[in-house]
Amino acid sequence: MPPTKTEPGRNVKVAEEAAPSRAEKTYQGLGRKQLIDMYRLMYLSRRLDDREILLKRQQKIYFQISGAGHEALLVRREWR
Repeated sequence: MPPTKTEPGRNVKVAEEAAPSRAEKTYQGLGRKQLIDMYRLMYLSRRLDDREILLKRQQKIYFQISGAGHEALLVRREWR
Protein backbone atom coordinates (compact mmCIF):
# COMPACT_ATOMS: atom_id res chain seq x y z
CA MET A 1 0.00 0.00 0.00
CA PRO A 2 1.45 3.41 -0.94
CA PRO A 3 2.19 5.84 1.86
CA THR A 4 -0.58 8.31 2.61
CA LYS A 5 -0.66 11.80 4.01
CA THR A 6 -3.38 14.04 5.35
CA GLU A 7 -3.92 17.33 3.58
CA PRO A 8 -4.00 20.35 5.88
CA GLY A 9 -7.53 21.42 6.76
CA ARG A 10 -9.06 18.16 5.49
CA ASN A 11 -9.71 14.77 7.06
CA VAL A 12 -9.13 12.98 3.75
CA LYS A 13 -6.00 10.92 3.29
CA VAL A 14 -4.38 11.25 -0.13
CA ALA A 15 -2.08 8.58 -1.54
CA GLU A 16 1.34 9.90 -2.49
CA GLU A 17 2.46 9.06 -5.97
CA ALA A 18 5.52 6.89 -5.97
CA ALA A 19 8.37 8.50 -7.90
CA PRO A 20 9.58 6.30 -10.74
CA SER A 21 12.83 4.56 -9.94
CA ARG A 22 14.32 5.88 -13.15
CA ALA A 23 13.10 8.06 -15.96
CA GLU A 24 12.13 6.24 -19.14
CA LYS A 25 14.80 6.69 -21.75
CA THR A 26 13.74 7.79 -25.18
CA TYR A 27 15.37 7.87 -28.56
CA GLN A 28 14.23 10.63 -30.90
CA GLY A 29 11.08 10.91 -28.75
CA LEU A 30 10.22 7.20 -29.01
CA GLY A 31 9.88 5.07 -25.90
CA ARG A 32 11.11 1.53 -25.35
CA LYS A 33 7.78 -0.10 -26.19
CA GLN A 34 7.40 1.86 -29.43
CA LEU A 35 10.92 0.93 -30.54
CA ILE A 36 10.30 -2.75 -29.80
CA ASP A 37 7.00 -2.65 -31.70
CA MET A 38 8.71 -1.01 -34.67
CA TYR A 39 11.47 -3.61 -34.69
CA ARG A 40 8.90 -6.40 -34.45
CA LEU A 41 7.05 -5.06 -37.49
CA MET A 42 10.25 -4.68 -39.53
CA TYR A 43 11.35 -8.21 -38.60
CA LEU A 44 7.91 -9.64 -39.44
CA SER A 45 7.94 -7.88 -42.81
CA ARG A 46 11.34 -9.34 -43.69
CA ARG A 47 10.36 -12.84 -42.55
CA LEU A 48 7.16 -12.68 -44.59
CA ASP A 49 9.13 -11.61 -47.65
CA ASP A 50 11.59 -14.49 -47.15
CA ARG A 51 8.70 -16.95 -46.89
CA GLU A 52 7.13 -15.63 -50.10
CA ILE A 53 10.45 -16.08 -51.92
CA LEU A 54 10.64 -19.67 -50.68
CA LEU A 55 7.09 -20.40 -51.85
CA LYS A 56 7.84 -18.88 -55.25
CA ARG A 57 10.92 -21.08 -55.66
CA GLN A 58 8.78 -24.12 -54.80
CA GLN A 59 6.28 -22.94 -57.44
CA LYS A 60 3.47 -22.83 -54.90
CA ILE A 61 2.82 -19.18 -55.76
CA TYR A 62 3.28 -17.57 -59.17
CA PHE A 63 4.55 -14.10 -58.36
CA GLN A 64 5.99 -12.21 -55.45
CA ILE A 65 6.49 -8.49 -54.97
CA SER A 66 9.53 -7.99 -52.76
CA GLY A 67 9.56 -5.35 -50.06
CA ALA A 68 13.05 -6.20 -48.84
CA GLY A 69 14.94 -3.10 -47.80
CA HIS A 70 11.79 -1.05 -47.35
CA GLU A 71 10.83 -2.26 -43.87
CA ALA A 72 11.60 1.05 -42.16
CA LEU A 73 9.49 2.92 -44.70
CA LEU A 74 6.53 0.63 -43.97
CA VAL A 75 6.91 1.13 -40.22
CA ARG A 76 7.17 4.90 -40.64
CA ARG A 77 3.97 4.86 -42.65
CA GLU A 78 2.25 3.02 -39.80
CA TRP A 79 3.44 5.48 -37.11
CA ARG A 80 2.10 8.66 -38.71
